[in-house]
Amino acid sequence: MNYYLEKNYLHKMLVCVPVLMHPLHAAAAKGDGNTPVIEVPRQEVKDVPHALHRGSDYEEKQQMFVNILLPLLLMENEIIENKRKRMMRDFAELKQNANLNEEEKEWLRDLAREYKVDQDPITDDRARREMSERVDIIPVDLALAQAATETGWGASYGARKDRDLFGMTGLRGRRIRTSSGRMLRVPKFASLRDAVRTYIHNLNSHNAYKSLRATRMKLRAEQKPVHGGVVADGLLKYSTRRGQYVQQIRSMIRQNNFNRYINARLLPSRDQVVSLDSRLAYAN
Repeated sequence: MNYYLEKNYLHKMLVCVPVLMHPLHAAAAKGDGNTPVIEVPRQEVKDVPHALHRGSDYEEKQQMFVNILLPLLLMENEIIENKRKRMMRDFAELKQNANLNEEEKEWLRDLAREYKVDQDPITDDRARREMSERVDIIPVDLALAQAATETGWGASYGARKDRDLFGMTGLRGRRIRTSSGRMLRVPKFASLRDAVRTYIHNLNSHNAYKSLRATRMKLRAEQKPVHGGVVADGLLKYSTRRGQYVQQIRSMIRQNNFNRYINARLLPSRDQVVSLDSRLAYAN
């Protein structure tokens, strides 16, 4: 697509349209405290648009970046929330000595393997506690701050070429050798949503982020909202800069008021999933 046409189209689709139709800044209703409930359309962008690293007004690029990333985060969190609800329901039945059928038992065991829990959740209380810590959402304000920091609001080489939104260059190979011996570059992630999914799963399953999960679980137990700034201490091992990195993420959340998205929710699924590749379309 011609760059100037693309820039104009992306501006309308990823900045103006979501804001006008489903305001990311205006309250649709009141959430906890003074945080508004923000309605977000279900739209998927496969690649980082050129407009994020060429021209464009800086504030527009920032808003475009949020409008691209926020729906992906919410859609992945929605999947995890549904798994968590089913898991906690099954755990409650086990606690009451109810017999789960074989399909339910195998689903729990598969979930344990997915989240790198070795013990059997059917018979082991420790496994159930560990899964309760791991199978949970990542606060969107934390994820937005990390993505903006790691990619310079989507302008980095890794974001553009590998769809790497979170600086996860060590997780997968970057090249393959063909049968003729030629080396071909392979995108690190199949899509931006794939990068989001991998990032969330990394925080939820890697031992390096155990303290983040413990803090999140404590907030759950106290029936407090899970804010990125509160769990950010658990990112000490995400970067070699350790404490400085944590402070940078907290500053990014605060300076950009990312906690306004804590109560963001997806619009109903009917006719709302949108694929935004080189040809953009919006579902009315």
